Amino acid sequence: MHYKISTQALLLLLIIAFGIISLMVIITKRHPYFVGKKLRVGALLISLTGISLGCTPITTCYMPIIGDKISIDQTDLQTGKIILNRSISDTLSGRIEERKGPTFSYAILDSTRSLKKKDDIFALDGIYDEPGEEFKILVDKSIIPGDYSLRFYTISKDSLKNYDSSPYSFTLSVVDSIK
Repeated sequence: MHYKISTQALLLLLIIAFGIISLMVIITKRHPYFVGKKLRVGALLISLTGISLGCTPITTCYMPIIGDKISIDQTDLQTGKIILNRSISDTLSGRIEERKGPTFSYAILDSTRSLKKKDDIFALDGIYDEPGEEFKILVDKSIIPGDYSLRFYTISKDSLKNYDSSPYSFTLSVVDSIK
């Protein structure tokens, strides 16, 4: 905590210095000395901003680029929920775009975050060989009507240990019919 406060105080001083140097750049009509100082102070500001937001020098605040974009055909565009109407089908269909890896799985969790089902996802044509691949997921009768969390992973079902680690989480509503 003390580390954050001192970093934020230093950040405030650097912002003031950056403002003064920026003013000097304007007054001196872009004198190279002041432009160089402005660039150095600006770079230092960017570095310290990440630290003051909670990142320590050991970790990074940058999110990795995740290519795998997953879409489900049964998604209600108004609510964003995936609705599986059992009177029509027991299968969810979807597509993985900008695929980066060869392995995908999913887990269905209930409202208490208990695992109801997990399985690997396979491409419809049998092999992940294209950047975009279609897939289907059978939601069997063991998943009774109700609301669930449908989560996707870029590892196999056998490697799944922490179900909260999914970057792709959707609300799944299983219904017997749409009213």
